[in-house]
Amino acid sequence: MRSYLAVASEHFSEQICGSDGTPIDLVDTVLPRSVDTPSAARLMRAVADAKREMRIRLGSTPAGRDAPLRLAVITTTEAGTGMEATTAPLPLQEVDLETESDRRRVLQALRDLERDILAS
Repeated sequence: MRSYLAVASEHFSEQICGSDGTPIDLVDTVLPRSVDTPSAARLMRAVADAKREMRIRLGSTPAGRDAPLRLAVITTTEAGTGMEATTAPLPLQEVDLETESDRRRVLQALRDLERDILAS
């Protein structure tokens, strides 16, 4: 099973990719414990990149600019035949990834998603 981090809207999603360009998979990744680490800074940049890509994509659809964005974990089977999305309640359009308090909120939302996935 693969569990990829993503930014998701109602109809689309954009994978959050690591510095090597591959999607971040919770199976292979340990989330940072603090927003003050280099790995957290890289993760926040990746979230910002995915958020920007979603805004560009949604901008070309009717009512796309108003579509809520959420952090998500997209879980697929090894064969890729099944897929499920679990989203965090945090509305990303209200988050400023430049502020420490919002970075903490994002990291906490990701940790909550991770806990939900591991518990299931």
